[in-house]
Amino acid sequence: MTETCPVCGSMNARQIVRRDHVPVVMHRLYPTRVGARAAPSGTLDFRRCDDCGFGWNGAFDASLVVYDDAYENDQTHSPTFLVHIQERAEDIVGSLPADEMVDYLEPGCGQGTFIGKVVQVAGERLLSATGFDPAWRGSDTRGPYGSCIYKAYFDEATAGWLQQKPNLVASRHTIEHIADPLSFFRSLRIALGPGSRARVFIETPCLDWIIKNEAIQDFFYEHCSLFTVDSLRYALEASGFLVRRVSHVFGGQYLWAEGSAATDVVAARPAQAPRPNFADVERQFTTRWRRAVQAAAAEGPGAI
Repeated sequence: MTETCPVCGSMNARQIVRRDHVPVVMHRLYPTRVGARAAPSGTLDFRRCDDCGFGWNGAFDASLVVYDDAYENDQTHSPTFLVHIQERAEDIVGSLPADEMVDYLEPGCGQGTFIGKVVQVAGERLLSATGFDPAWRGSDTRGPYGSCIYKAYFDEATAGWLQQKPNLVASRHTIEHIADPLSFFRSLRIALGPGSRARVFIETPCLDWIIKNEAIQDFFYEHCSLFTVDSLRYALEASGFLVRRVSHVFGGQYLWAEGSAATDVVAARPAQAPRPNFADVERQFTTRWRRAVQAAAAEGPGAI
């Protein structure tokens, strides 16, 4: 059980969600009903730091979660989501001077949809585009639009596989799956090398948005680490990245952080702020929907 905040080390935390026997993986496809019903489950014991605002599953067991080629979380059938990733790709490439060539790295690249977008946006400026993901279903090194993707995690060891030192790095919807986010960020910073000034972009769900919008379904086992603006900024700074901005994108649902590899970064601890009691939010949500279901049932058969 992890009771100390994995980001700022504070012991000043409270439990906000407790659920037993939840599926450990939301995005796995099962070929049979029997296999799906036998899917492994775990405990959701979500805590929130009253100091930095970070949220984590204190009962998370990484050994239960397997990311392989049966993992599927594609959202690009949505035209709205396609617009979103196009905007993010343009933001990343546009962060460099117009005359600078692009060497792009993406840890946690999935099936290469986003890396393909970056390649297209970079066009003739592209020198290299490399992704890493254990769930990659293609052949090693053969990614979309001439990119190179490895079926592996990115770390200090696999960093040696890079043909070029990256000047652009993006990791989208990966950090929320990692129980020790500081280790991930610090490993990335070390892998980039002491002289690197690469621009780094992180996209991840926003905990404050989840609570404000009563999106109680957004607490699930895979997402063991959920950030706020302040906690994401602090985590990056504490790992050796100079943070330029942390903004909200996709209707506020996601955080979008831009920073750069640096030396001698001083991480400013977030100021304490009043935080809503999520137990009250969940109770209000449950009460409202029970009434709605009861009202619908009084009118005739219903289906979920």
